[in-house]
Amino acid sequence: MANKYRPKGSYKKLLKLTSKDISELSESQLRGIVNKLNDTANKRIKRIKESGYEELSSAYRTISGKRFKGSESASFDDLKVSYMNVKNFLTAKTSSLGGTKRYINKFEIPYENILGKPLDDPSNYDKRFKSKKVLKKSVKNKIRDFWESYDQWREIEIKNNPNSQVGDTNLENVQKFEEEIYSKGETNLSDMERKAKEDYLKDEANMRNKNEGNNGLSPSTTQRRGKANIKQNKYKGKGIKYGKKIKTEGISEEFEEVSIFDDF
Repeated sequence: MANKYRPKGSYKKLLKLTSKDISELSESQLRGIVNKLNDTANKRIKRIKESGYEELSSAYRTISGKRFKGSESASFDDLKVSYMNVKNFLTAKTSSLGGTKRYINKFEIPYENILGKPLDDPSNYDKRFKSKKVLKKSVKNKIRDFWESYDQWREIEIKNNPNSQVGDTNLENVQKFEEEIYSKGETNLSDMERKAKEDYLKDEANMRNKNEGNNGLSPSTTQRRGKANIKQNKYKGKGIKYGKKIKTEGISEEFEEVSIFDDF
């Protein structure tokens, strides 16, 4: 029997609930929402896995490919946690196969360096699958090894080098890791810790030299000194309106309309 509290229609509007919206739901309503989102997430996980793109999807790697499971005995607080977990997955750029394929185009050069050939080279795909492209296990293993090492490197950099800018997984950081660490085979923990500390000391030395060149004054201080006699005009306008306030409907009203639930 279908859950009468399971919402109908697109799952996308269910990803926009605020904490206030959720607090106004009953436990059964929230469970219906979580179950619907879990089903959507699990379909995406299945497609990614069947394509052999697991290691190319950061969203898939984050959850270790585990399916989202609902629980009829979960408390309201547990359901709120489940809602946030599945929402975080579904809103990630690489939670779908299409999103993953678009995302990896940014890392075309690093992947080519890792594999020794372009990612779309036919030899990277299993010939046993005629109707779709599925990456070989050996290729997936190489890619998994790279990203596992990359994640370790980021943690070590953040811990040992306060000046490091590796908070985001962007092309610049991935290329830096591939060129300076991975391609040189220096991916064990001691090598990465040593490199992070060396980079930190080098950054500190450069910063000291730069400050000494400004007679011990920071660049901002030097700039301010040259502008000391410039009179500052106070802005007396009414300010800038950055956007219009958008009125949103309360989710409690939405759920009061029986039409969005299965009526049996």
